[in-house]
Amino acid sequence: MKEELWDNSDKKSFPAHARTELKRKLEELAVPMEKHTLTQGNFEKLFPNGSVATPLGKVKLGENQFAKLKARDREDLLVATFQTLSDPVAVLSSDKGGRKARMYVKSFKKEAGISAVVSVVVNQFDGTKPIKVSISTHRKDVGNVLSKIKSPDDIVYLKANTKGAAPPRNKP
Repeated sequence: MKEELWDNSDKKSFPAHARTELKRKLEELAVPMEKHTLTQGNFEKLFPNGSVATPLGKVKLGENQFAKLKARDREDLLVATFQTLSDPVAVLSSDKGGRKARMYVKSFKKEAGISAVVSVVVNQFDGTKPIKVSISTHRKDVGNVLSKIKSPDDIVYLKANTKGAAPPRNKP
């Protein structure tokens, strides 16, 4: 986890060291991107009740995630969205203009190297109870993902070094 990334003797070197370690993990743990037709039925098979189990607890998909994938030419991200949330390589903390979010990051093999898929998860409230909700999923350049690391607190979760077994899932 993040303890292995921090050299307490030199706190200034943390971001560079953490970026190097995360890049290594993204390269080592990259998987092929599965592609399935984006249909409401396939979406519901992957996300029963509109949610998915993650290493950090259940995440609900935002109300319009199916429509967003379809409208924004991200139809090929159906399974990648599931893989990113259920089996991320890392989860990073983000704070944009006072709005806190977590970025679930997964790496995928491509012809020349790797690419990243990021799902942005925010807390929304159902009365007084916070609910984790995925509000968007998109492709990101690995360098862009790495640049988000500024301090140890930015790394919320880091997957173990071994690929291990894939989490169980509903096939579309």
